[in-house]
Amino acid sequence: MKNKKILQIIVIAVLVVLLVGGVIFASKYGKNPQVKQNDPLPTKTEVKVEVPTPDEANQTTITLKQGATGITGGGAGVTGNTVSINKGGTYYVSGKLEEGKIQVQAGPKDTVILVLAGVDISHSEDAVIRGKSEGHLSVLLKEGTENKLQSGTAKTLAAEAVSSLETKGGAIDVNGEFSLAGTGKIQVNGYINNGIKSKKNMMLKEGTIAIESKGDALQTDMELTIESGAYTVTAGGGSKDVEFAPERGWGKDDSDWDMAAEDTASTKGIKSAGNMIIGGGTFYVDSKDDAFHSNAGISISGGELVAESGDDGIHAETELRILAGKVNVNKSYEGLEATRIVVENGETSITASDDGVNAYGGQNNMGGTSNTTETTPELIVKGGSLYINADGDGVDSNGNISIEGGVTVVEGPTNSGNGAIDSGLENGGNVMVKGGTFLAIGSSGMAEGFEESSTQASFLHVLDSSYSAGTEIIISDSTGKELYKHKAVKTGNCVVFSSADLKQGETYTLKVGEQTIEISMDSNSQSNGGGHGMGGGRPGGMEGEHPGGMKKPGGDRMGQEKLEDMPKPQM
Repeated sequence: MKNKKILQIIVIAVLVVLLVGGVIFASKYGKNPQVKQNDPLPTKTEVKVEVPTPDEANQTTITLKQGATGITGGGAGVTGNTVSINKGGTYYVSGKLEEGKIQVQAGPKDTVILVLAGVDISHSEDAVIRGKSEGHLSVLLKEGTENKLQSGTAKTLAAEAVSSLETKGGAIDVNGEFSLAGTGKIQVNGYINNGIKSKKNMMLKEGTIAIESKGDALQTDMELTIESGAYTVTAGGGSKDVEFAPERGWGKDDSDWDMAAEDTASTKGIKSAGNMIIGGGTFYVDSKDDAFHSNAGISISGGELVAESGDDGIHAETELRILAGKVNVNKSYEGLEATRIVVENGETSITASDDGVNAYGGQNNMGGTSNTTETTPELIVKGGSLYINADGDGVDSNGNISIEGGVTVVEGPTNSGNGAIDSGLENGGNVMVKGGTFLAIGSSGMAEGFEESSTQASFLHVLDSSYSAGTEIIISDSTGKELYKHKAVKTGNCVVFSSADLKQGETYTLKVGEQTIEISMDSNSQSNGGGHGMGGGRPGGMEGEHPGGMKKPGGDRMGQEKLEDMPKPQM
C-alpha cells in the first residue's frame, strides 16, 4: 500500500513537471501554427503575373531634374520633387532626383509600366517608387542603362533598429501586383527596411538586379515567380557577423537555443508568403536570416543559386522541390529545411554548421512532429547529385527518409551527438534506400543505417580507428572493381554505403586509408555495430569539438563545378 502511494506521488510529480515545462516552453518559444499546404506546388514555372508590353507610341516621357522635372504627355503630374501617376499607361523615365519619389495612384485595375532609362532617385525617409493602387505596376529596365533607387542612407542602415522601421516598406513598395523585366541594370538600396516589396503576386524576368537592404531584400505577401535575371542580394548586413549558436543536439540545455532572431525584424534575402517558383536566373544571396524563404512551398527548376546565410540556406514551410539547376549553400546554420524535401535532379552542394538537409516537423518543435504538421515529414532523393558537409546531422528527417536515385555524399559530424543519417524513428518514420549511390561518413555515436526491408542493399561499418581529413575511402567488389571513391574532408570513424552494385551474399572491400576491411553482405542491411536505429554504432563514438570555421567542401564533388566560384553579377 505504501509503495503504491509512493508510485502515485511520483506519477503526479512527473505530470506536473511535464505540464510546467510545456507552459514554460510555450511561453518562451510561442505556439507554432499547423503547417498547411495551400496551392499545390507547381513542377514547372507557372506565371501568375504577365509582364506587360510597353506602348511606346503613346508613352509619357518624364525627365527628372531637381526642382524642374519635365513631363511630356498625359497621366502624370509633378509637385516639387514628387511625380504622381494617376492612370494606366507607359511612362518613360530618366534623370536624377534627391529627396524625390514616384507615386503611382492609378485605378485598381490599371497597369502602369515604368520604363527606367537611366534614373537615380533617392529619398532619406520614404520609398522612391510607391505603388499606392492595387493594380499592376511593372518596372522595365531599358537595355544598356544603369539605374539606382535608394530609400534611407547608409547611416540609416547602420544606426537604427530594423524593428522600428517595419512599416516603412521598401525602396520599391507596391500594394498591388509587381513585375520587373528588361535587360538593363538596377541597384536598389533599401536602407530604411526592404529593398523591393509587393502585397500581391510578383514576377521577375531578365535584367541585372543588385539589392542591399536592412530588412528583407525582396519580399512579396503572395506568390513569387522568377523566370530569369542576374541577382546580387545582401540582406541585414549579410551573414558575416552571424555567430552560430552552440550545437542543438539532444541533452543540451535550452539556453543553447539561439532564438534571438525570432524577436527581431526579418532580414531574409528572397522571401514570399505564397509559393516561390524559380525557373532560371543566377543568384548570389548573402543574408543575416534565411537566404531563400517561403511561408508555403519552393520549387527550383533551373538557374544557379549561391547562398550564404546566417540561418537557413533555403527554407519552405511546406514543400521544397529541386527539379533542376545548380544550388550551392556554402554557409548556413541549416542548408535545406522544409516539412517535405524532394531532390529530383540538378546539382546541390551544402555546407551547414548544424543539419545539412532537415525535413522538420515544425519550426519550434525541437525534433518531434507533435501537432505542428498535418503530414509526416519526409526527405526523398530521386536523382541528381547532392553533397552535404554538416557539423550536425547530415540528412535529417523527423519522419521518413527515402533514397531512390542520384548520387548522395554526406560528410557528417565529428561529434557523438549527431549522425550523418537521422530519421524520425521515434515518430514512426523509416529510412529506406531504393536506388542510386549513397555514401555517408562521420562519427559513430549516433550512427544510423538503412532498414533491412529496403529494396537496395547497404552496409554500415564502424572502424577500429578514426580516419583523418584527406583520407581516401574506396569501396570495391570481389573482382577489384571500384564501386566508389571519396576523399574525406574531416575526421570520422563510420561509413554507410549503398549502391545498385551492392548485392546480398557477396563480399566487398572497404579501404579507408591504411585500413582494409572485408564486408560480407550476410544481410540486405549489413552492420557491425547494430545497423539501423539511433545509436546503431558503437557506443560513445568520437568526442571532440566541431571543426573550426565554415570549411568549404573539398575532395571529390561528383564532378560538379564549384558554384561559389561563379562570378557575381556586376553593376
